[in-house]
Amino acid sequence: MKLCAKVILLVVTSYIISEIHAAKCGDKYYDAWTSMCCNGVVNRVQRAKCCGTRTFSPAHQSCCHGSVVPGDNQCPGTQTAKCGDKYYDLRTSTCCSGNVFTIPNGKCCGKITFSPAHQSCCDGSVVPGDNQCPGTQTAKCGDKYYDLRTSTCCSGNVFRIPNGKCCESMSRCPNWKIK
Repeated sequence: MKLCAKVILLVVTSYIISEIHAAKCGDKYYDAWTSMCCNGVVNRVQRAKCCGTRTFSPAHQSCCHGSVVPGDNQCPGTQTAKCGDKYYDLRTSTCCSGNVFTIPNGKCCGKITFSPAHQSCCDGSVVPGDNQCPGTQTAKCGDKYYDLRTSTCCSGNVFRIPNGKCCESMSRCPNWKIK
């Protein structure tokens, strides 16, 4: 019994790749173990993402409208920021836990967003209103929440004053302020 094996070799830019690792990019073949194809252009890099015809490292770079830029958050000179692997308009949306929500100037409450002008976040749940969390001893002071049993809100600042009375002069109570 005679066994025959057929091996096809492709020559690509002066080195040989096996048929197993060969991939086609446009009209060219390339080694998929050492390179990747981005919109018809072979890039000699692995474990990257495409940005137009170029590659970038998501850990250190971003793709902003087809251009590779340093960093991984906001596109320079724009009102665009990255949320997970998507970009969104900062003027119309909010990013929470990698998800984009169409709520301008929103705040995160766990994995969802809310409008702080009309709602509050109480223990991970969005509730109507903007002052005290229902059924709790928690209230809002400025943009922070505090425990009514141990603290007091004075002029938009939280102080560790359990009796609920503000100091006559805030300069007399600087050590009680909670940052």
